[in-house]
Amino acid sequence: MPSLKLTYFDLRGRAEPIRLAFLLSDIEYEDDRFSFPQWKEVKPKTPYGSVPTLTVDGEQMAQSGAILRYVGKLAALYPSDAIAALKVDEVMETLVDLNNSTYSYRGSDTEQLKAARKKLVDEDIPRYVGALEKRLETFGGASHAVGNELTVADLVITCTVNSVQCGILDYVPVDVLDQYPRINAIHKAVMDNPKVVEWYKKYPIKKQTPKMD
Repeated sequence: MPSLKLTYFDLRGRAEPIRLAFLLSDIEYEDDRFSFPQWKEVKPKTPYGSVPTLTVDGEQMAQSGAILRYVGKLAALYPSDAIAALKVDEVMETLVDLNNSTYSYRGSDTEQLKAARKKLVDEDIPRYVGALEKRLETFGGASHAVGNELTVADLVITCTVNSVQCGILDYVPVDVLDQYPRINAIHKAVMDNPKVVEWYKKYPIKKQTPKMD
């Protein structure tokens, strides 16, 4: 196994599915976390001025999706079958699109943020998550996204649900995803894993009440 160091902020964000893949496979790695004030020192040292990065035997690699797929392969959480891998990728890319919609407005104007989040709740979540829910009915089992075994797609779904339920997204109801039973079954299966339970005892998900008006 190569020497591995994952570098990201000291928060969940885009690194969390990768951390969970490491956790569930017992692969040793360095969980290199830094604070926001340290970002100005870290940023110039990254390939694209972004994180996460994964340093593999001294070579720094970038892009969260690429890193997750690589770690998924090391962890046997990414299918070797081409069609199954395609389905895993479809699930993950759909949630990338949803994430892009979630953060489509990054300015400080409250009314513009409200409008963007209203579109997210009224249009984008039904479009992406509603369609994904139906796709999962043919892709996987009762509690897995693709097939009957855990894949990185399950981890991305889980982290997406956590981000909504924890209340960090202002003007987005924390229960907006409750209407999607298959999504929630996958989330529950991952969160009930004993390793994941212990992980979130160590790194608890802080709950807050989002602004709604």
